[in-house]
Amino acid sequence: MRMQGAHSKLWPNTSILNMLLALWRLGATLKESDVFLGESRFTDSESENSAILTKWLDDVFWTDLWDSVEHRKTVYSQLEQLAALSEERLPSLSFAVGQAIYSYFWFKDNGPDINMAAAFRTADMYTISLNHSGCNDLSVGVGTFMTKGCHERWLHLIMICAEVGVEVASSRENVQKASAMLSKADSLFHELLPYPYFSFRGWKSVYDINSNSHVFPEHVRQRPIWANDDIPLARWLEANYPVFRADMDHIIEHNLFDQLYFQGRVSMTQFSGRRESWAPLNLIHNKELAPVAF
Repeated sequence: MRMQGAHSKLWPNTSILNMLLALWRLGATLKESDVFLGESRFTDSESENSAILTKWLDDVFWTDLWDSVEHRKTVYSQLEQLAALSEERLPSLSFAVGQAIYSYFWFKDNGPDINMAAAFRTADMYTISLNHSGCNDLSVGVGTFMTKGCHERWLHLIMICAEVGVEVASSRENVQKASAMLSKADSLFHELLPYPYFSFRGWKSVYDINSNSHVFPEHVRQRPIWANDDIPLARWLEANYPVFRADMDHIIEHNLFDQLYFQGRVSMTQFSGRRESWAPLNLIHNKELAPVAF
């Protein structure tokens, strides 16, 4: 299965996927390396597959192609093909596909509303990923659990199920689906809570979940707004606000954002409904100033 690159004039025919799945069901073998995206061959490595998808999507997201409804639909249809492959035959693709859908299609039509189809698909992919990675086995030691990134897989899945469930419930369009998502979030939460990495945190409900507790000591009360005295770095940041503001103004006045963004090591996606709203620049990496920042 070869899927076209972002700037290709020809887009793939969805019947290719159906043919692959039909052949597999008839007994033909299918492995990750049989699937291409442009010139990149997928592997059994989640991180490599994520890199392939992110590069391909960034090449669309940060161009005029993303402004076209038809182009976005075509890109999403290819992710749907990969999602179907993940469900049917190649679960090693599920994490990358779930992250891609979540990161680039969480908002509907480039606007402020949640894309519910994408949200449901993300939850499906994260569920497959949780099982495929072995993270659903809560008998493993904490070291193995952390190495596989299980703590993030569990929390992301729980929070997405809860968020989507609340969104569906608020619209009253599908009460049964809302109930199923909220029940899944609650069930996963209570299944995870006794695990040693989480049991001491004192969480009482899904809405107590936060990643601050990964970093700060057990006795520190977790909250969305912190007093400056509790975080020394906050005082330093506020004291140097004029310096940061001057740098940001310089980037805007000299139209440097795109250059710095594309030369950075990390790209970020839909922090908000519109891509121009939020997009971080990676100016420091591993405690070293990035070369492009000089």
